[in-house]
Amino acid sequence: MKMLPPEKFLFSRDGFEQIERIDTPAGNAIAIIAKKCDSTFTSFIYTWDLSEFEYIGEGYWAEYESGSIFDSVETARHSVTEDLRCKSDEKLA
Repeated sequence: MKMLPPEKFLFSRDGFEQIERIDTPAGNAIAIIAKKCDSTFTSFIYTWDLSEFEYIGEGYWAEYESGSIFDSVETARHSVTEDLRCKSDEKLA
């Protein structure tokens, strides 16, 4: 299988404003911290998925995890960094 680099990830979701983005060093997983319209925060983790490459000929960004609610960016950052570290098995800053 030809390993293609991930396409640039653009976060877009109605009702959410991206506040922060955390990329893994290899660039194969991304965490987004977003502000909801009620001024709480949530997070999303996406991974670069090549599992269907044989059928569709390319990779795609798949949502791995979402939905936690946080009262601050700091709390969201701590939680999502831990989740991203576990998913990617990479050392994050």
